[in-house]
Amino acid sequence: MSYHDIGQTIRAMLLADSAITNKVGTRIFSDHVPQGQSYPAILYHIIYEDQEVPLDCRITGFANATIQVEAIADVSSGGRPEANKLWYEINRVLCGYKGTSGDTPIRGIGASSGHFTLTDPPETGSDHYRFRTIQDFLVSYHYTETV
Repeated sequence: MSYHDIGQTIRAMLLADSAITNKVGTRIFSDHVPQGQSYPAILYHIIYEDQEVPLDCRITGFANATIQVEAIADVSSGGRPEANKLWYEINRVLCGYKGTSGDTPIRGIGASSGHFTLTDPPETGSDHYRFRTIQDFLVSYHYTETV
């Protein structure tokens, strides 16, 4: 049986948008930004994922996921204003999407809450702040299992 990674589908959707890639190139990462990367960048986490399983336990092929997406900029890449602009582009691509991305039929993507912002303090001896604008998205999609 193979596992479908909805996070990779979301990454592909963001990479397919020129307004986003003009800002981040391919700097779209799962779970952490590798050390030494430049900014701006996008970080995503799958917070929760489940299959729709009715009481008779048959596989329906439908799943839902909550995915947190972060727009990150640092002082040298435009700071808070750049993180907010990047968040706007992410929201434009994902929120309200229905259709097929790659080989994944998506029933719908919506925002699960409003966005929020965080500022990461600089490391000791530095004044290099990172600014994050964060949004959680609900993704409902169809998957296929292969043996």
